Amino acid sequence: MTCLTAHKVVQCAGNGSDQYGRPLVTCMAGGVQLNHEMVRRGWAVPYYAVTYSDAAAEARSARRGIWRGTFDTPSQWRRDRRDVRAAPAIRPTIPRGPCPELAPVS
Repeated sequence: MTCLTAHKVVQCAGNGSDQYGRPLVTCMAGGVQLNHEMVRRGWAVPYYAVTYSDAAAEARSARRGIWRGTFDTPSQWRRDRRDVRAAPAIRPTIPRGPCPELAPVS
């Protein structure tokens, strides 16, 4: 995220809340919609199937970020562990270095 937000003003706006009362927020930095860009770079999966589905499909087909390997989506992970009281902590490996450039999102 640093490469997308460094030296830029980040502005976030609420878009209501989800079924659990959690706020839904969209953030922009330097004209880039950060929510969409995180999904597009394979750094996140969309919460709803239709939200950012184009960005998720692009990341998946290009095997970017989490799509380089296999993983459980958050909903799959929770479903598989419903009967498990405590799951082990997972510490993701975060690549260091410059932010890879991608084509601008229109």
